[in-house]
Amino acid sequence: MRAYVAKHTKDDIRMKSRSGGAFFAIAQRFMDEYDGVVYGCYFDIGEKVAKHIRIDNSADLSKLQGSKYVQSDSSDGMKQALIDLHNGKKVLFSGTACQVAGIISACPKVEKNNLFTLDIVCRGIPSPGVCTAWLNKKMESIDDELVQFDFRNKSKFGWAAAKETIYTNSKQYDSDEYAKLFYGHNMIRPSCYKCLYRGLNRVSDITLGDAWGVGEADFFDEKGISLVLVNSNRGEKMMEDVDLYVREVDIQNYMQPALTDSFKEPADRNAFWRKYHSSDILDVMLFENGTGLFKVKRYVRKAAYQLFRRLGKNDENLSK
Repeated sequence: MRAYVAKHTKDDIRMKSRSGGAFFAIAQRFMDEYDGVVYGCYFDIGEKVAKHIRIDNSADLSKLQGSKYVQSDSSDGMKQALIDLHNGKKVLFSGTACQVAGIISACPKVEKNNLFTLDIVCRGIPSPGVCTAWLNKKMESIDDELVQFDFRNKSKFGWAAAKETIYTNSKQYDSDEYAKLFYGHNMIRPSCYKCLYRGLNRVSDITLGDAWGVGEADFFDEKGISLVLVNSNRGEKMMEDVDLYVREVDIQNYMQPALTDSFKEPADRNAFWRKYHSSDILDVMLFENGTGLFKVKRYVRKAAYQLFRRLGKNDENLSK
């Protein structure tokens, strides 16, 4: 495995991407080199759901740009990808590591030579139900037509910021409500707390993520940098002649929690889901964002515990 930091040679493409535009460059090169098709996650604004779609024209690759912090329905995409493979088409399938493992398992051995894979560094897969419910509630209060949803608005708030933007016909609305739901880790799948695909032994040809780490001072900027892990010889081939500025790095300088370990299941996860199934999504947001009764109680308990610890240490010091 070799590790690189990378950024697209064109700033406009990089700014439309979550990190440095590596996915766009690799996918475009794949289509040009192999006359292949690309499968990836697309957010359907009309249905307010994420799904895997087939791209056979590089002009449509922009549909797959940007992160979607919600589970993608990959069932139809996988079925179509397997049909393409059966018909001798070269396929680049991108997704979370578990989705990539799924299509590798489903693909007949004789057709695996035409299957190229790319996975992302993943914190966990959020519930599509929560995402749709939150968006629906937001649109009720906005009372306008949803035309675009940016899960993480890099162009306005910067690469490191965690804020989303809803675009309507007449206005845009910024918030961090959904980001807080996501980073609270309550709404991810139960299996994500014991993910089988963490670490550097990746299932795909290439792994992509944000290049959080030490940083190369003369290479980094706020427009976003991709971390690229090349996990196979085919992955190395896929990186040839891509429209990226690339620098090889020591992966140990870029190890990050989402790459190495599963996130722990929050102690209040069951309470979160009881709230979701019995209340309005607004109450769930209050619960998760720290202004609900449950969070107040938890804060009081934590503060009391810390106070007792300090008092206990003071007693120990006095007794010495």
